[in-house]
Amino acid sequence: MAKVIYNEGNLKKCQCPKCPVEMRSACVEDKLEEVENKLLINDLPLPEEPPELYCAKGRALCSDLSFQKPCVCPTCPVWQKDKLHSRYYCFNGNAEENS
Repeated sequence: MAKVIYNEGNLKKCQCPKCPVEMRSACVEDKLEEVENKLLINDLPLPEEPPELYCAKGRALCSDLSFQKPCVCPTCPVWQKDKLHSRYYCFNGNAEENS
């Protein structure tokens, strides 16, 4: 089973904030600002806080995502490093659930 670790390194490599699925989400935009502020003071956000790294933590809490938009998981360094195969972790759940 694939398992992605939730840590600062993976969080910084994550491509979810650049994904078309999230790009027009006001919820994501607000949460990303909070996460960036925490990371500036070296405070790793709780897994449920960032609207990213779904392959590690599971489904999105924001309800205004556009799941009909194309997923960019295969372009993500985390996806590549951990040899993941699935997509839309923001909708389907984490890598462990989808391997």
